[in-house]
Amino acid sequence: MREPIPKMLDVLLSEQVKPEKKKDILQNEFDIAMTKTMEREAMEMCNLSQGIVDRTIINVIINIQKNTGWPEERCMDTMGIPEEHRKLYHMMLQDKQAVSQI
Repeated sequence: MREPIPKMLDVLLSEQVKPEKKKDILQNEFDIAMTKTMEREAMEMCNLSQGIVDRTIINVIINIQKNTGWPEERCMDTMGIPEEHRKLYHMMLQDKQAVSQI
């Protein structure tokens, strides 16, 4: 059986587990009372993991562009990034490029 702390982190950081399911697991499997503060902190952990994924995707796009000279759209096509996420990544790429010029 897995140790409780790594399992709890797996639940909190999982992209596949929906927030409501995470809340249920924390309450039922770990006996953690989900106060408003705990709910907020759990959501922050979920947002943290999504932020890590988003930054990784941005870095991969930048590396593909550097190595191939491809435009952003072709990189996203190659990576299979869904259309509904592309606007966010486009904005993140613009922000990263603006910061790198400072």
